[in-house]
Amino acid sequence: MAKKKQVELTISDFTENFLYLGNEPFSLEDYPHMRRIYNSPAQDIVMKFSRQCVVDDQPMDLWNGQTKKAKKLKKGDKLVTLDEVSLVNKVKPIKDV
Repeated sequence: MAKKKQVELTISDFTENFLYLGNEPFSLEDYPHMRRIYNSPAQDIVMKFSRQCVVDDQPMDLWNGQTKKAKKLKKGDKLVTLDEVSLVNKVKPIKDV
């Protein structure tokens, strides 16, 4: 009988080695800053905050728990964001649209 071996992987390693998008391996190569977030306790919010682009009808989370479509956002609206250093949710105003 073959001896079983336990392998430890980070969440980002697992993601890049076992997930595929359009028959291509998922890669964080162009987004190295995301590895820290994937491997942090903030992993439950990665899908929510790792958007690289936003479409007009996409709902965005406002600081007060409401949502607003991206095309309706304006300078000064406050959004929930992820601080990349502390990995804590923060409220930040939109600087430009």
